[in-house]
Amino acid sequence: MGMTLVANGLEYSAWDSISVTAKMSAAARSFSLSLAEFDIGTLKDNYWLAPGDHVKVYADGIKILDGYVNKYKTSFNASGHSITISGRSKSQDSVDSSATHPTGRFENTRLSAIANTLAGSVGNSVSIDVTDPMVGKFQVNQGETITSAIDRLARAHGLVLTGQADGTMLLTKGTDKKRYKMHIGEGVPPVLSMSASISDAKRFSNYTFKSQMSGWEQRFGTDASGAIAEVADKAVKRYRPMVAVMEVSGGSQEAEKRAGWQAGRVAGANTKVDVVCQGFTFDGALWEPNKLIYVRSILAKIDAEMLVSECVYTQSGEGSKTSMKLVPPSAMGGSGKSASGSGDAAWGGKREVKIHHPPFKPIPSDKIFGPI
Repeated sequence: MGMTLVANGLEYSAWDSISVTAKMSAAARSFSLSLAEFDIGTLKDNYWLAPGDHVKVYADGIKILDGYVNKYKTSFNASGHSITISGRSKSQDSVDSSATHPTGRFENTRLSAIANTLAGSVGNSVSIDVTDPMVGKFQVNQGETITSAIDRLARAHGLVLTGQADGTMLLTKGTDKKRYKMHIGEGVPPVLSMSASISDAKRFSNYTFKSQMSGWEQRFGTDASGAIAEVADKAVKRYRPMVAVMEVSGGSQEAEKRAGWQAGRVAGANTKVDVVCQGFTFDGALWEPNKLIYVRSILAKIDAEMLVSECVYTQSGEGSKTSMKLVPPSAMGGSGKSASGSGDAAWGGKREVKIHHPPFKPIPSDKIFGPI
């Protein structure tokens, strides 16, 4: 069936090439198509897709992007005339627009409610597929975009904000439930090519995150200074510390989640498998981000479950292909299975968590308000 694009009531499928990129780490999906027009007069306005036009892209009849055209670029020379059209999903408005709110302050509000309040100002929506955490206090920074604000909250709770096929956004972490019922490796159809890389760049032995909490009548000074969470990555043998302040206020639990998420994210992101498969689906299932697949490859030295973190769907003169980036589930806060079944992949290492925070000592009311 291939890829089709629907815009202005018309369905297009004739072009030189088209690609759609879906990343777990991106709040909006993107597309680009190019076509050569040797006889521009015969096409008239049929291929005129102006910035702002609503478009939908399908792969084998399955919608993979719902958004708008951002750019129309044309060029010509003595032998022909070419057009390139690109755009992003509907959530681009949250990616580009500043976060606006009467006060910018939220207290005792669910994470998804904050996200939808901010994204809703530009007509976008956000869902969540894990337990929806309660946020004690959160302040929007002046001038930051909507997705920047949501991302700060998401990281504090070990989540990522990702764009969906229908133009909405999802707060999630690496799945531990959605799996392809197959394994891939060298010589396994529909794999066309595979490569793997392992790096220790920007990986640290110790990740320390300090939280900041607002004080109140019964909590101030050192009690209000927040917790310090330290996560040790034992796979790193040399002492390489990383210290950071959390992007949002919180206590020991938030600091622990943030430090653990950072350690897992870095360790996982530094191990990558690139796979190119023929077509957009296999056994009726669309290749898509945030699904697990087992990789058994002697050449890549991997025998474990990996998470699809990115898909690039392309159709050109070389046919239909899906290029995927696979990472350990820990790169997105999830967990997977290794050959031993332990879920502790060789490249991930083990992490130890230590929480340090001053004890909370309520101050007697008569010390605050005077004798009652």
